[in-house]
Amino acid sequence: MKSRPFLLCALAACGGGSTAPSVDAPTASAACPVEAYAPCGGDLSGTWVFAGLCPEAPDDVPCESPFSDNAACTADGNTVACTLVPEGSLSFDGANVHVVRTLTAETTYVFTDACLAAVREEATPEERCAGLDRPPALSCTYAAGACTCLGSVEDEPIDATVPYTVTGNDLAFDEFTATYCVAGDVLTLDFDPHPQSWRYWVLQRASR
Repeated sequence: MKSRPFLLCALAACGGGSTAPSVDAPTASAACPVEAYAPCGGDLSGTWVFAGLCPEAPDDVPCESPFSDNAACTADGNTVACTLVPEGSLSFDGANVHVVRTLTAETTYVFTDACLAAVREEATPEERCAGLDRPPALSCTYAAGACTCLGSVEDEPIDATVPYTVTGNDLAFDEFTATYCVAGDVLTLDFDPHPQSWRYWVLQRASR
């Protein structure tokens, strides 16, 4: 099961994806942040639906500006906000885990006139902003002296069944290793290693 498991979305560098099967689950905003996590193990059997992918710290941003190497685009007034929205499930049968997951990055970029002038060649800020459009992944509009771009991009979907092992509070499957804790009907996986922009998978039990 080889995939880019988490999308760090940069403008004009993201592709589309198909939608995998999903079961209704809590929103990512309800699942995050994860606080006072401690490994506790527990019964993994059954199906768990994704509730959220949570960063190590609440202010970590899982998407970066496409122009982060340009000083004009990292100055005050340029912002990026991003949420990772997972859908799908993990189903454990005692020997294998069936992973079904899509991951959408919902992103808002704001670029100043100075940034637009530094990265685009069109004559006016409005034209430069329009030149950033990448439909259907990204839609940009100019108003009140700033270019706002809204993006919603899916990473490559995963649908695979792989063996897993549990040793105490440790879970391993495919290339992933994590500690875990089942607390009531909530499963939290704490992955190590992990990129700075995410750390935890939070899931809710759907069936045993």
